[in-house]
Amino acid sequence: MFAETLHQNASPIADPLVATIAAYRAGLVAYNNRATGDLSTEALDQLAEETFGAPMHKLEAWPPPALSLEAVIEALKVAVDENEDFSGSDLSARMVAVALAYFDPTYSPRA
Repeated sequence: MFAETLHQNASPIADPLVATIAAYRAGLVAYNNRATGDLSTEALDQLAEETFGAPMHKLEAWPPPALSLEAVIEALKVAVDENEDFSGSDLSARMVAVALAYFDPTYSPRA
């Protein structure tokens, strides 16, 4: 119900955070489709940079706050996904800070 309401009230203007998260997710899919056990660590690192690296770096430096509720939800989804795979993820911490600042404009993450 909430998600349905969110989509009905979504702004027709593309939110840059939502677009960057979509690019990140598309890059992850491309990485997973091309990464094989036959690749060296160096080759996997290079593939990561070529596929999802740029949007990930952009997200890791994203300035709070998120600009829409849709962006908050997407940022929190990224944080949850990251926490399933990594402990202490910089990306996860940044996305939670961006989401929190949407609700609390006085919030500023520690440097």
